[in-house]
Amino acid sequence: MYTYTEEEKNNIQKKIEDIKKKLPDRAGLEFDYENNALHVRANKSLRSNFSGHGKFKSKSKIFQEKIKPNDIIEFKVLRTYDNLDQ
Repeated sequence: MYTYTEEEKNNIQKKIEDIKKKLPDRAGLEFDYENNALHVRANKSLRSNFSGHGKFKSKSKIFQEKIKPNDIIEFKVLRTYDNLDQ
């Protein structure tokens, strides 16, 4: 789809790592370069031994254009995670 240079990948990964520090350990956040998509995941299995055991919820945002780190908006990622974690 789009070709990212190593520098672009490093800058995007740095932004993702900064946001991941604000998420719980069980959260997943990654950028899929092949599909030009950002994936946010919540692992419900650590929340309770009874409800939601072993369940993963996820949401993806597919970008229509090549992204820059500033296109990954921190408050939207955190809000998306909160919605998945409920």
